[in-house]
Amino acid sequence: MKNELTQEQIAQYRDQGFLMIEGFFNQAELDAWRSATEEAVEKRLSALSSGLETGSVKRTLSQRMAAPIKAVGDLLKTVCVMVLSFRNWQVNSGLEP
Repeated sequence: MKNELTQEQIAQYRDQGFLMIEGFFNQAELDAWRSATEEAVEKRLSALSSGLETGSVKRTLSQRMAAPIKAVGDLLKTVCVMVLSFRNWQVNSGLEP
């Protein structure tokens, strides 16, 4: 594993907010990470399927998040309408800055 950064890489990270490091993991490390990740995902999906079948899990995460996400979207639409209405009122009233 490469674990030392050059000054150029540090500057790039500070400028762009991310850094891609080619060869950060060697092939054995990459294989181990891939295997562990696949195993964790399989385990989680299996537990979710089992929970949905037995009823111990009522809704998936995406189902639980749908209502809050819709509420935020509705709120943003309302705010946009209010801003546009106010802007229209300013222009039509001759109060434009």
